[in-house]
Amino acid sequence: MNKQVANISILENFRYSELENRIRRLEEKAFKNKRKTTTLGQQIVFLHELGMLDPIYQLPLNSFEKKAHLLARILNQDPSNTKKALEAIPKREETDLKIPFNYDFLSELFEEFGANEHSSDMAQKSKKLLQQKKQKKNS
Repeated sequence: MNKQVANISILENFRYSELENRIRRLEEKAFKNKRKTTTLGQQIVFLHELGMLDPIYQLPLNSFEKKAHLLARILNQDPSNTKKALEAIPKREETDLKIPFNYDFLSELFEEFGANEHSSDMAQKSKKLLQQKKQKKNS
């Protein structure tokens, strides 16, 4: 009888161990391939820096709002917020979109994919924005 209990215990431990291993492997796959999300600001700055917004501005649609809705649908974003971002990004240097946080993200993204020149450009822009912010604070 004790031998049977010992065999069941060994079998249960083996099954438990196998189950733990399977769960660990699944978690590694899930977390390793976890889909990373981006903010609207990061998306718009990315498109702006690569010159990809110009073709959207030039689309032969009868309103700017339709262009914003089109882009919002592609980016899975709110049309109203996308419209605001599209209006803000080309107008001036200082916007809620052109912030070090967004440029740092883009620098890391470009580096991750081996676009080192773009990564350096984004890092320089982030640094420049930080310096400008410090100068304004000291003024």
